[in-house]
Amino acid sequence: MGKKGDLSDFERGMVVGARRAAQLKHDLKLLLYFQSYFHGSSQAQFVAETHIVLLFNGAVSAGIILLCEAATSDIVIGKRKIMCVAGICSVMLCFSWLLSIFRAKYHGYPYSFLMG
Repeated sequence: MGKKGDLSDFERGMVVGARRAAQLKHDLKLLLYFQSYFHGSSQAQFVAETHIVLLFNGAVSAGIILLCEAATSDIVIGKRKIMCVAGICSVMLCFSWLLSIFRAKYHGYPYSFLMG
């Protein structure tokens, strides 16, 4: 690097290649983790995937129950606010995870929520 702050084409290619390799390694690790629990096809489903989806659906239902109870109960307002926030967080996060699983199985699905 004889020039001040300017990279040659070769050096620039090495930097870009290293960044892509690091990103590819990260993507591959996530892909392998995902494939261990979820079938890649939309025509099949593993037992673990069924249980994970069942838990997420249960958490969404529990969040909606918390919201309904927070709106109609006669308990202290502080506890009602906590129930409301916990219900909203549960519904949002678990629905987003369910949508992410759906997007991974049905390639080309255009919609996402929170987690892309």
